Amino acid sequence: MYVSIGLSKTAVFAAANADFMRNLMLLLVVAVLVLIAAWVGSDAFVRGRLKAEATLRESEARFRSLTALSSDWYWEQDADFCFTRIEGRFLPRGGEKSDPKSDLGKRHWELPITGVTEEQWQAHRDTLAAREPFRDFEYKRNLPDGQVSYITVSGVPIFDEKGHFRGYRGVGRDITERKRAQELIEHLARHDGLTDLPNRVMFSQVLNLAIQSARRYERHFAVLFIDLDRFKIINDTLGHEAGDTLLQEMSRRVKDNLRSSDVVARLGGDEFVVLVQEVAEPEQVAIVARKLLSTVIKPIVILGQECRVTASIGISMFPTDAQDEQSLMKNADMAMYLAKEEGKNNFQFYSKDIKTQSLERLTLETSLRRALERSEFFLHYQAKLDLKTDAITGVETLVRWQHPDLG
Repeated sequence: MYVSIGLSKTAVFAAANADFMRNLMLLLVVAVLVLIAAWVGSDAFVRGRLKAEATLRESEARFRSLTALSSDWYWEQDADFCFTRIEGRFLPRGGEKSDPKSDLGKRHWELPITGVTEEQWQAHRDTLAAREPFRDFEYKRNLPDGQVSYITVSGVPIFDEKGHFRGYRGVGRDITERKRAQELIEHLARHDGLTDLPNRVMFSQVLNLAIQSARRYERHFAVLFIDLDRFKIINDTLGHEAGDTLLQEMSRRVKDNLRSSDVVARLGGDEFVVLVQEVAEPEQVAIVARKLLSTVIKPIVILGQECRVTASIGISMFPTDAQDEQSLMKNADMAMYLAKEEGKNNFQFYSKDIKTQSLERLTLETSLRRALERSEFFLHYQAKLDLKTDAITGVETLVRWQHPDLG
């Protein structure tokens, strides 16, 4: 009985020990599997992270290369609109410091910028406050060498994943060459290519503004129509290059003998027109005209040849003679032709008599051109007598015009 009980305890102990070992082995296997899984997952995580970092570096390198090649630069601002990043090859330069990094930490309106009115700044700040994108905001910056740089910027707002505003990012571009080309085109469209004086288009605009101002403030001004005498002879004899030189010199002389408020323009050929501002009486205009005549007649040496020209000047007064652009120019032109008929190298004021004479001459010229078609010309023969002998020595033929109204 004693032996039987002892064997039973041993068997029980052995069975329990076997179960323990199996459980222990199972735990060890599970632990190993967990460690393997952890190692595999960690390795995949590391590889994924390395791949993401490589992609990020590649994207950053691509961005930097594109920025370096582009004529634009990239910038970022924080929620207070202060610059936090400025990158690019063609960075903006201006102000006392030429280093563009000096703009970091500043707002746009805190930079040494010109060419923007306070109203434009306020509109820009309102756009930023509304968290709206903006495009082509233009301004100027003075460069250290004294030149002016024209810049345009565009930006969009930045928001995080929760929709919180984080600032702005955008691009900028130097448009100096484009602006200068645009200014040159506008200048050429409004100025004479030879003398650089205002052309007919620009003078028309200036004259209309002068008319509006004179009406508002009850002022007087004069329009002087100038035509150079004997210019065609010099141009045909010495050549067009000599004619161009003469026109350039005459334009300089006329301009130098006017006030800064007066305007001289070249209408074409050898015709110039002058706007003399704020004159109280015709005698003041006469003084200007005499001054111009005296400076034009001075000799000029062209291609080794001394040349002299004179001028014929017609004057029309506002508001006495006319009150609109077309009438002022037409009246000054008619007065100029009267100055030519009076022997040139003089000036004439417009008057109603000039208009009457011009109309009569125009009517006469028109009737004369039609006279041949209407058979209004007749031949008359008249004998030529020798008074000593009363002999007919010849015959002279006369053409007479029988006008149906004027006789």
